[in-house]
Amino acid sequence: MSSNRILLFFVLSFFAVNSSLVGQINKCGTDKYMQERFYKNTNLEIQKDRSYNDFYELKGKSNPQNRTILTIPVHVIIVHAPGQSVGSGDNLSLEHIQSQIDVMNEDFARTNSDASNTPPEFQVGDTNIRFCLASEDPDGNGTDGVTRYATNLDFDSNDYFIRSETAWSRDDYMNIWVAPNLDYLGLATLASPGWIPNDPISDFIHIVTGAFGGPGYATLSPYNLGRTATHEIGHWLGLQHVWRNSGCAQDDGIADTPLQDDENFNCPNHPSPSCGNSGDMFMNYMDYVDDDCMNAFTIDQGEYMVSVLNGARSSLLFSSGCNYADPLSIDLDYSINPSCYGEENGEIQVSATGGTGLTFEISTGEQNTDGYFDNLPSGFYTVTVFTS
Repeated sequence: MSSNRILLFFVLSFFAVNSSLVGQINKCGTDKYMQERFYKNTNLEIQKDRSYNDFYELKGKSNPQNRTILTIPVHVIIVHAPGQSVGSGDNLSLEHIQSQIDVMNEDFARTNSDASNTPPEFQVGDTNIRFCLASEDPDGNGTDGVTRYATNLDFDSNDYFIRSETAWSRDDYMNIWVAPNLDYLGLATLASPGWIPNDPISDFIHIVTGAFGGPGYATLSPYNLGRTATHEIGHWLGLQHVWRNSGCAQDDGIADTPLQDDENFNCPNHPSPSCGNSGDMFMNYMDYVDDDCMNAFTIDQGEYMVSVLNGARSSLLFSSGCNYADPLSIDLDYSINPSCYGEENGEIQVSATGGTGLTFEISTGEQNTDGYFDNLPSGFYTVTVFTS
């Protein structure tokens, strides 16, 4: 895509709730923020819309189900009060964090248990995007993919400082900050196929602690099924809210999401029409309904996110963040001499730790996975250990 046809903007999408984090969600702050940006630069809205036009001009006819799976390494930063041990208070356990990664993978793969709740008239499917909790840190060492940051600082007032202290390179990881007492459920920077924010520290996803985690882990009902992260990652990969700035003259740029007048809350009954459509796609992850009412991305939403991942965020596809393996360690135990001269009763036992998918091959050509070779005549042997 030529440089004069790319989207040169960003927006912070505020998935807001009231200050007590209960009750109905307030209006999203995106519209106000964008209007301020458009006022300062009248070309921004034109450039923003052009990114979607370019996407459809370049969009092939291939079925997204046939694309290669694209995996994003995830770095989770848990912000918590000093003195909270792992698994207590806001210092979420690794199992809790993994439950959120599991929800993200289910939602983006459309293997979520509530997928059948999507009305059949909507064109939905697998985005072909997946996530792993990072297993290799920026220095090449093994990691559980989690940084734990103890502080008494208010996150909303000190978010840039905390991000600068804890971020891993956005070229190799998707950073998600999880913090308590936020004034919103989630917040993410928007991208396009040709653009991400210039400042890496200003490229982020925030999730309030109570809404982070899968069923049985997140605590902030009715946002306790892990869908806030799904929603915010949608923004981080370029998607707008399905109603955009409100009003039937506005569009989110995605052809297979129907025009929609405004956001939906709670869990409406389908059809719930606006703008002359046959029913809002309120169950889309980019609307504001309760977690148990969200269940789908459309085909074009998935393809647009893939175009962002293949474009401005393509460095993630070359990251080794998901590929760490423990160093291979080999121990050798063998019998030097057969018990009776001339008999074929020698034994060799080779064991190894680290690596994955270990296979042992002796110089006679025999292979196995346990490293034990017997009935060997006296002689010289080489054993090779292979790891996948």
